[in-house]
Amino acid sequence: MKKTTILLTVLFMSVAAMAQMAIPGATFADNPSRFDGRKVTVKGVMLESANPHGSPIAVKPHIGPVAPCNPPRGFKQVSVNFISAPNYNACFFMQDPMHDALMRELASRDIEAEITFRGDSRIGYNVTFYRLKF
Repeated sequence: MKKTTILLTVLFMSVAAMAQMAIPGATFADNPSRFDGRKVTVKGVMLESANPHGSPIAVKPHIGPVAPCNPPRGFKQVSVNFISAPNYNACFFMQDPMHDALMRELASRDIEAEITFRGDSRIGYNVTFYRLKF
């Protein structure tokens, strides 16, 4: 009984640790619907600063149909460029205060980052955490 408990504990901890691992951007971009509804951490993306004149973020070329990005009230769109999958395009957004803090940190630069988000490939992804790689 004790061995079974230890085995289950180790198994649970390994599954929990794997859920927190960052996956490469290309892995996510190859099949984003596989991650629908799950919390995902992706590495190898560039967070792009908005145009300082307030112009809308340019839409990058993409493969396949993508719905227009229409963030919910209280959220702003974030321009995320997947370094290893430059043709992948999706709707990423984050809460207004978090977005404003990110834009201050980016200071009109594009910086490589690791992001954590949850969402759906048809609707968009809510970015809940980012870590900039200076």
